[in-house]
Amino acid sequence: AMDHVLQLGHRRLAIVAFGAEPRISTSSHVKMERLAGYREALDACDPGIAGSVSYYYSAPSIADGRRIAGEILSAPDRPTAIVAMSDILALGILDHLTARGIDVPGEMTVVGFDDIPESSLIRPQLTTVSQPGLDKGRHAADCLMNLIAGTDGPGHVVLPAELVVRGSSGPPYRPTEIR
Repeated sequence: AMDHVLQLGHRRLAIVAFGAEPRISTSSHVKMERLAGYREALDACDPGIAGSVSYYYSAPSIADGRRIAGEILSAPDRPTAIVAMSDILALGILDHLTARGIDVPGEMTVVGFDDIPESSLIRPQLTTVSQPGLDKGRHAADCLMNLIAGTDGPGHVVLPAELVVRGSSGPPYRPTEIR
């Protein structure tokens, strides 16, 4: 997701994560892995860019996505792209941007994570990272069955994820000069 946003040319970015700020809370493994992946992509693009990224933290809800979008829009040097750690947050962000008349992706790119069904039903459709939900469920069930049986399971399993590019992402907004 972050590679995609950077390849489009965005350099003023906001990352919206769920939960509290990592340095003041016990953070989930998933959040920490996603943040590490975002930072890795930023460093690979330009090691200096990571310091200019704005981080926002909230509950994974549409209402908090709306609230965070309001905070992002009121930032003095607002970003051209928002990378949300969940589609639920991204849907709230998109809703707020649309209500404020912000053109997505013309003025702001929004990218989510999860590829929930609503992601392809909204306008513009959300660019997001798709996870193999059925496989996640199967592995979770296998782990539970192994725990119940007292046997070792497969341990840590990494499943493939795929970026689904839709209508909410585009190059950074560049205002044209009026003469």
